[in-house]
Amino acid sequence: MINHGDYRAYLAQNDDFLRMLKDRKIQVYDRLHDIIVVLDHISARAERGEKIEEELHVIFEVGFSFLHEQIEETKTYYEKFFQRDTATFKQYDALVNYLLHLSDLEDTLKDRNLYRAETRAAISEVVGKIEDVIREKKPVIPEMFDEYNILLEGYVPVGTLTTVEIFALIGEELNL
Repeated sequence: MINHGDYRAYLAQNDDFLRMLKDRKIQVYDRLHDIIVVLDHISARAERGEKIEEELHVIFEVGFSFLHEQIEETKTYYEKFFQRDTATFKQYDALVNYLLHLSDLEDTLKDRNLYRAETRAAISEVVGKIEDVIREKKPVIPEMFDEYNILLEGYVPVGTLTTVEIFALIGEELNL
């Protein structure tokens, strides 16, 4: 059974935070958008009493869990590194978004049994570099992302789809 009540309550509880992300055009909101759209669609169908296929049950459970994890992680960065300063958070939103991507990527690699000690070390190195930039309020330079991608490319098989990418595809499949 789809627990759309818990989902709706969680969104309501985080409405101010999500609205701030959206209104300030913070990249993290774009990251979460497809997941929210898919979950809203499934939740609305459940609320109308429609029969929900088992596949959509799984998508809803995985998506809700992932959304919760990503929002809570974002709030932790927002509070820990930026002391709830929205303007500074916005300056570093691309790096926070990349940190969330790395978290998603780690989970994806673990699920596919592709997460090794070398992978963990490479991801930890990139996380450390990003957190240093944020902590020391260094300028964000676009070439940083190239450096991070190069550090990781040998550990991530081509074609590996993260949860965010999968939900974008699900949204397309459902014509949302």
